[in-house]
Amino acid sequence: MAAYFVIFLLVFFVVFLVPVALLLGTVLTGLIAICSIRHEPPPPHNPSDIYFPPKRKYKTWSARHSWPRASGLFYKCDICHKSLPSETTVARECGCGNLFVGPEHIGAQNSMEVQLYEE
Repeated sequence: MAAYFVIFLLVFFVVFLVPVALLLGTVLTGLIAICSIRHEPPPPHNPSDIYFPPKRKYKTWSARHSWPRASGLFYKCDICHKSLPSETTVARECGCGNLFVGPEHIGAQNSMEVQLYEE
C-alpha cells in the first residue's frame, strides 16, 4: 500500500507540479523583465544630429587654402550629413567616406560637399 502511495506521489509530482512550476517560473520571469524596463531619457545632443540641429554659424572657407582647427569648429559632409569635430585625437571619417578628420590631417574626396560651422 505504501508503495502505491509513493508511486502516486511521484506521478503526481512529475505530471502536474513540474509543468506548473515551469509555467509559473516563465510567467514570473517575463513579468520581472517587463517591470524592469525603464524609460530612459534621450542621449545628449550630438553635433552630427541632422534632425534637430542646434544653432550653427556656418563659415565661408576654401579647402585650397587651409582646413582650420579649433575646439568649437566642426566639418559637415553634405552627402551623408555627418559632422566631425575639427580637433580630434583619433582619426575619423564620415559615413560615406568623403570627409576625413585625423589628429594631423583633414581632407575630403570632394571638398565642395563639405561645410565648416561653429557651435
